[in-house]
Amino acid sequence: MSQRILVEGMDFSGKTTLAEGLVERFREGGKLAWSSRNSLCPENPICRMAERFAEKSRRHRYEASALYMAAHFWDLRHYNPERPGVHIQDSCWLRSKAFDRRQGVSLPWEQVPGIEFSAVIYLSTSLKVRQWRCRKRTQHGADHWVYTNSDQFLAMDFHLRNEFAQHPRFFDIDTSLLSPTQVLDRAWEYLQHRSNHLGLITTAG
Repeated sequence: MSQRILVEGMDFSGKTTLAEGLVERFREGGKLAWSSRNSLCPENPICRMAERFAEKSRRHRYEASALYMAAHFWDLRHYNPERPGVHIQDSCWLRSKAFDRRQGVSLPWEQVPGIEFSAVIYLSTSLKVRQWRCRKRTQHGADHWVYTNSDQFLAMDFHLRNEFAQHPRFFDIDTSLLSPTQVLDRAWEYLQHRSNHLGLITTAG
């Protein structure tokens, strides 16, 4: 059975970089590991559609949310929880649930079956650093809501963090002043410390 570790946080916090780094660390230790982004199944066609729709139409939350909910049901049908190894998940359907709660979208998320995670690593970052990373890494520039609606962005970050902070194995890392390697080291140290509880083998031998 796979152990699922969720890496979560708002845009430009370093989630994808950390997820890729954790996969590499586990593999170096002789452990089977892989990652996926947003959907549990990388090949999920509905999730890819939802991502394209949300990117082009940020104003229509109901439509995008409905697609993400449908994508989660696709995952439930096709995901294999018995696959051995460590699954590093870069964001998941719970992010859409938190967004909808914050923005008053009344889709029935409470009735949606969930998939449990062994641990949640939440990455937080200052607004200034996020804006710098946005300019550096994307073509959105000043059109991204980290600029155009920074108050709402920070409120969503606070709300999203609180959604995940209830998890019994929640670990928060502020990446504002840390290099990607330092973020990876902190996450790895936490997972090593909790390895007995998570059922993980984090070191070779």
